[in-house]
Amino acid sequence: MTEVTARSKGLPGVGALVAVWTLFDALVLGVPILILVAVSGRAVGVFLIGGALYASFNLGSCHWIERRWDDWVVGSRLGRRLEQLRTSKRAQRPIARITNGSPSRFAIAAVVLSASEVIALHRLATGVNAGRRRILAASVAPAVVYTTLCTSLGWVLHTVLNL
Repeated sequence: MTEVTARSKGLPGVGALVAVWTLFDALVLGVPILILVAVSGRAVGVFLIGGALYASFNLGSCHWIERRWDDWVVGSRLGRRLEQLRTSKRAQRPIARITNGSPSRFAIAAVVLSASEVIALHRLATGVNAGRRRILAASVAPAVVYTTLCTSLGWVLHTVLNL
C-alpha cells in the first residue's frame, strides 16, 4: 500500500484547473478581454484588470506546480528515469544553461509557451525550483503581451463595429 501524506492530498481538482489554465489561457481569459473591450470600449480598465488576473492566474499555477512537483515525480518511475537523464554526460551542458538562465529568458520562453509549461520544463530538466524571480518573470511577461494583444484586437473591433 502507498502511504498518503497530508501534503499529497491537497485540494481536489486544483491540478485539473492548472492544466486547463496552462493549455487554454487564451480562451479562459483572452477571449473575454477581447469581447469586453469590443463591447464596452473601455480598453484601459479592461487591460488593467485583465492583466492583473492573467498574471495572478499564472503566478498561482506556477507556484502550485513548484509546490506539488515532488508529490508527482519523486519516487516514481518517471522520477528515477529523469534522475538518470540529469546525471548523464550529454545532459550536463543543457541543464547548466537552463539552471543559469536569467529571468528575462524565462519571460521570453513563457511568452512563446506558457508560464506553467516553462516552470514545469525547468523542473523536468533540473529537478530544482525555478525561484521567485524566474516565476515572476514567466508569469508577468505573457500576461502583459497577451492582455495587450487581446485589448488591442478588442479595441479594433470596437472601432470597426462602432459599438
